[in-house]
Amino acid sequence: MTISIVVRLVCAVVIVVCIAAQRASVQAQQRGETAETDKVQPVNSGPNPYRAIRDWAQLTLEKRPWGGSNGVAIDRAGKSVWATDRCSPGVAPGCLGTKANPVHLFDETGKEIRSFGGGMFVWPSTSIEMETCG
Repeated sequence: MTISIVVRLVCAVVIVVCIAAQRASVQAQQRGETAETDKVQPVNSGPNPYRAIRDWAQLTLEKRPWGGSNGVAIDRAGKSVWATDRCSPGVAPGCLGTKANPVHLFDETGKEIRSFGGGMFVWPSTSIEMETCG
C-alpha cells in the first residue's frame, strides 16, 4: 500500500468514529442526560422534595422533539406550566431560520395548550418568569 492509501483509510476511520460519537451524544442530549450529569452528586444532604417525570409534557401542537429546555415557570394558580425550549434537539442551532414556537403553555397533565414565538427568536433566553400583576 502507498502512503496516500493508508492516510485515506485512517481519515475514513476517524470520520466514522466521529460521526458515531456525535450521534451518541445527540441521543443522550435528547433524553436530557449526559455522562457528565449522571456523575454529579447532590450539593447537600437535605431531602429532595422534587421528582423528575420524563416526557411529562409533549409538543403536540407542532409535533416536534424538544429542543434544549432553558426556562420553566408555574402560573400564579399553580396549575399551568410555561416552558421555553431552543427549538431543535441536540447540538442543532436553535431557532434560527425556523418557525418553531419556543414558548409553550401546558396544563397540569402536561397537555400543550398553546405556543408562540415562532420566527421571533434565534436562541431563546435562559429563563422565563411570571409577573404577579396579572
